[in-house]
Amino acid sequence: MKKHAVKASLIFVEILAITLAVCAAGAAFFYWRLEQGPVSLSLLKPSFELAISTQLPERYSTKIKTVNLIREGGGEYVLRITDVRVMDPQQNRRARPMPF
Repeated sequence: MKKHAVKASLIFVEILAITLAVCAAGAAFFYWRLEQGPVSLSLLKPSFELAISTQLPERYSTKIKTVNLIREGGGEYVLRITDVRVMDPQQNRRARPMPF
């Protein structure tokens, strides 16, 4: 019985070590990719559009052009959402992007 517990513990430690190694490799890759320039988060665009639309009056919609994660010169990370458009039920623009 004791041998089984030792073997199970060893398997658990191996699985934990592999999981940590994969997470560390993923984090290193993400950091490297972020250093190369903006990282597109286009997969999250529908979530951002829905989050904004739920705060608007009924039947208003939101369209977002791009969502990027950027590392700026001071080392801080910035989530940049560009070209956010708010449309009324007749698809007239109710808010437009502001230039910086």
